[in-house]
Amino acid sequence: MAKKLLILSASVGGGHNSASQALVDAAAQIRPDAEVEWVDTLDICGKAMKKFYRQSYVEAINRTPAFWGAFYKLLDESSVGGKTTKLADVLDTLNAKKVADFVKQKNPDHVLCTHFMASNSLLSHFVRKSVKVPVSVVVTDYHVHFFWFHKLADTYFVATDECAWVVNRHKKLRPKRVLVTGIPIKPVFSKRHSRKALRKKFRLRDGVPAVLVMCGGFGFGDVNETIKAVLGVERKLDVILITGNNKKLYSKLTKVKADSRKRLHVLGFVTNVYEYMTACDFAISKAGGLTTSEALACGLPIVAFPVIPGQEEYNANYLVEVGAGIKPKYATSLQYKIKWLIDNPNELSKMRKAAKAAAKPRAAFDIIEALL
Repeated sequence: MAKKLLILSASVGGGHNSASQALVDAAAQIRPDAEVEWVDTLDICGKAMKKFYRQSYVEAINRTPAFWGAFYKLLDESSVGGKTTKLADVLDTLNAKKVADFVKQKNPDHVLCTHFMASNSLLSHFVRKSVKVPVSVVVTDYHVHFFWFHKLADTYFVATDECAWVVNRHKKLRPKRVLVTGIPIKPVFSKRHSRKALRKKFRLRDGVPAVLVMCGGFGFGDVNETIKAVLGVERKLDVILITGNNKKLYSKLTKVKADSRKRLHVLGFVTNVYEYMTACDFAISKAGGLTTSEALACGLPIVAFPVIPGQEEYNANYLVEVGAGIKPKYATSLQYKIKWLIDNPNELSKMRKAAKAAAKPRAAFDIIEALL
């Protein structure tokens, strides 16, 4: 009988759900006999909890990013226990029974969580005795924050050797396995694509640098600063702007005028971002865990801007550490960084090679093979 895997995510940002879908897609290719299902934990918890949980995070990073960053750091540094741990235990129990009842109804052989809300609810002392199935965790950032820690987790799948070291060194964690797989991204990122053919497909000029500006998502940061910096560079440049589901931003950017040295391509939501990542020379983007992993798989250096205080700072720091990214400290220095990349093609080439070297494009396959 085929194994049954239940993947639990949470739609707080797009990355956790994207990781879950990547795992489902990978399983369909290499374990077609297995039963793999992905569910958003917030749908299990009800509309009120879903609205509260999502909006509280979005409001925090948009309205008070400095507070969110300080809160994130405080909890990380308090991970040894005390009031922080007790508070987390209380919060976990709020949704524990609903999530546990759902899992028991599904009766999987294994539960894999791509968001800590799901794993912490299931592993809560409030319901753990009634849920016998092993629960494993996929950490979707390049840092293992206290939020992800739970002493009853079966297996941790992490992005880097350093992340594995952090988990293994934690006094209260005793997972059966800690595997360095990378962060799961869509299987298509593991395939080779012709950069030359894609540049032709998107009508990018020969010999002219192309920058991909990922300005969708929650809308954190001033998009105007990014666009102003890009268009203000006195160089020939092809610019691809992707606004995602932000229709107001799309409408606004389609009216932007550039000088004769620039070519603007404004796009909304796209399903072939891997093609644009392959075609372009570098990107300007938030450093989400999934976006970072996708860019690395395409050999695409990232100028991490704007950076959400907290988890994205660690992701951006990782890009800089491996030589595949730049993190401008201020909006005023963004334009200089763009100009520097254009004027130093040899350095940009080194960054592309560094990105490829750090990439783990088969992460989703490796995780599925470890569980099924």
